[in-house]
Amino acid sequence: MIRPMELADIDQVVALENTVWTSHNTPATLPVASRDKIIQCFEDNTHFLIAQEDDQIVGVLDYHPYYPFTNGRHVVTFGIAIENGWRRKGIGQQLWQAFLEEIKGDYRKVVIHVLSSNQEALSFYQKLGFRQEGCLKKQFFLDDHYADDLIYSYDLEDNYAT
Repeated sequence: MIRPMELADIDQVVALENTVWTSHNTPATLPVASRDKIIQCFEDNTHFLIAQEDDQIVGVLDYHPYYPFTNGRHVVTFGIAIENGWRRKGIGQQLWQAFLEEIKGDYRKVVIHVLSSNQEALSFYQKLGFRQEGCLKKQFFLDDHYADDLIYSYDLEDNYAT
């Protein structure tokens, strides 16, 4: 089941994100999530969708405007985390479809940043129809290696006509 996050979900979301995000797939300082950080994001206009199986949260997708100013208000960005044991079972696709329904009519473009070392994510986004628009070479130094910051986009008007 995909649904908006509720306050009671925060501890499970924190645990999920801190399990999924590692130095291999994010340049962010670890651990990436805390109760206070998620509450702050929520207050700063980040929306959260969760995937739930029985009483367990197995995936989360958070999204917010890409830019803080009005001239870029047509662009949205998101992050997605799926519990390791639940990958390749359609959870990411379900969260993506729910996200598209949530933002329908509000945005025209989705922009994301993906590390070149995160092949699993790159494959997922390419299957969804994302296209690479840019590459910032050697942008991050992670696990004793440089990783490129790849910029991908999804044109909602071209790919998800209403």
